Amino acid sequence: MKSAWIQSFTDDPAKVELRHVDLPTPGAGQVLVRMRMAPVNPSDFNYIEGTYQSAFARLIWNQGVDRPSDRRGNPPFPWPPYDVVRSRVGAERLRKSGSEYVVALEDEGLVGAVHRIAPGGVSFVLDCVGGPTGSDALRCLQPGGRMVCYGTLSRQPLSLPPRDLMMPMTSIEGFYLPAFLADRSLLQRLGLVRKTAKLIQQGVLDTPVEQTYRLDALHQALDHARRPGRMGKVLFDMIP
Repeated sequence: MKSAWIQSFTDDPAKVELRHVDLPTPGAGQVLVRMRMAPVNPSDFNYIEGTYQSAFARLIWNQGVDRPSDRRGNPPFPWPPYDVVRSRVGAERLRKSGSEYVVALEDEGLVGAVHRIAPGGVSFVLDCVGGPTGSDALRCLQPGGRMVCYGTLSRQPLSLPPRDLMMPMTSIEGFYLPAFLADRSLLQRLGLVRKTAKLIQQGVLDTPVEQTYRLDALHQALDHARRPGRMGKVLFDMIP
């Protein structure tokens, strides 16, 4: 079968190799799954570039001490949500899909736009961008609000004065899916998969596809996936 490989961490997608490897033999308690389609996600570039490796190496709990305790609980999601995107085109697509409050950073600043919609701020922020946008999103929280970071699309760190957290007593925390799943039982994981699949079938969760490639066009697909301003996912068609 065909498989994508890297010899070492790199920021050059051209160094990702396509190899022919033997089909693995499942062991006890394992099954062999055939993929029909596979997306190119931002997390794939984090693996290729070693972003995860370097991040874990910086953490004190990865230096031979106890890991931090697990925090559980359901987040207090506000409703309706406020969607923030870079472009007018992306904002219009969200409005057509039913989003009521959409901010296009191409047209206005984040803090001013949120203040116009919700003068008192919002209670919860989900940030997958980081950098200046994530830092501004923190300033949109109401007193006691909570921000969860789950992505690094900007590849830049958050930067903020400590008092932006202290005075309103807001909080920031991180969410990393592999760590979250590793702390769940098999039944809990299956339940999450089934719930997600049901939401997809109902049309609640939906992602447009911009283009599909064969695995032989690996480098072309990776270049496309890194292109700014995409309006959908880049997929690999895995069927021989």
